[in-house]
Amino acid sequence: MRGAPLETEAALKPFLRAIPLLCVTLVPMVKAAPNPGGLDMRWVNCIADGGLANRSFACNTNSGSEVLVCSYQTDAPILNVTGAELTVDVHADAAALPLWWQFKNTGTCRGPALGMNMVANPNWVNCVDQWSGQATGGIGLYGIGFIAPDMARIRAVGAVPAASIFDVFPGTEYFVANITISHIRTVGAGACTGCSTPACALFANLVITTSGGTGDRTFTQPKDGASSHWVGWQSGVPNNPQIVCDADGCNYHFTCIIPPVAGRASTWGALKSLYR
Repeated sequence: MRGAPLETEAALKPFLRAIPLLCVTLVPMVKAAPNPGGLDMRWVNCIADGGLANRSFACNTNSGSEVLVCSYQTDAPILNVTGAELTVDVHADAAALPLWWQFKNTGTCRGPALGMNMVANPNWVNCVDQWSGQATGGIGLYGIGFIAPDMARIRAVGAVPAASIFDVFPGTEYFVANITISHIRTVGAGACTGCSTPACALFANLVITTSGGTGDRTFTQPKDGASSHWVGWQSGVPNNPQIVCDADGCNYHFTCIIPPVAGRASTWGALKSLYR
């Protein structure tokens, strides 16, 4: 039996006109990939403006200072932001934290060498000062030997006046704070040993606080999902950093090591452990 006769062009026109409308209706159903959120930390500049992942210092002067720039990107809007709470961990490639890295506490070798400010570099073009120059803050704790003898923990806070609260949105790198490390007592009489020892610093935790606290957000992961939240000193590299939850809360556990030199025999297992 033959099929039904072909439809006339006039009869098909209503259906043809409906096809573009169906396409337009379906397009919004395809969701765009979410903006990544997470932590960034680099030497000298914000990561979006070319900050350095490693800092090598000749340890030959007491003048000047180093700057660790902490920043982040959110994956969802955060409204009515009032401040931030930061945690940065320092590990050395040594049995105990070198004297050069001992700050703030009474009797430490370089007590006044550690500082913090919330002043963004005016030359940055990609990293936004979320504070608009209105924030103040400081370091409340430098815990030497926290979790491990070769480690120290920095805890710091910053906030804006009530009249200066603001909102942040995905797709922008936001500046949080500069952690400064002076070169004082690096050389000469009274110098503190350990400047040349490799070390690592890891931006472990950031809490963005909001008015009333109901919208607070906590970030613990690197923005790039790998290594954007840590830096090396004298070529130090974190060895397999992992978040471990125990009696002290949830903290990153890792050691700081020097990666294998090119050409030196290394097992595949040893290499993989550096970059997990």
